[in-house]
Amino acid sequence: MVVQVPAPVAEDNPDLLEMACRLFEALGQDAQGAASVEDALALLAAQSAHPVDALQGGFQVLPKPCRLEDLSSLVQQVATMRA
Repeated sequence: MVVQVPAPVAEDNPDLLEMACRLFEALGQDAQGAASVEDALALLAAQSAHPVDALQGGFQVLPKPCRLEDLSSLVQQVATMRA
């Protein structure tokens, strides 16, 4: 059985972080907020014995302002990597 852990979402603005996590969830992916990339890496380390392996291809960076189409494409990439 494969257990899906929430994808860390890093954003330093608390309002945008909440919105980004809700968008990921609306698009069918579990998301967990982190205030920085370092915090996101700590979340990965807590979720996995091998946090570097959990990255499976590294970070994806979306420029601000983020369009829904960009986020949807990123969610599809995450879903594909987790399948």
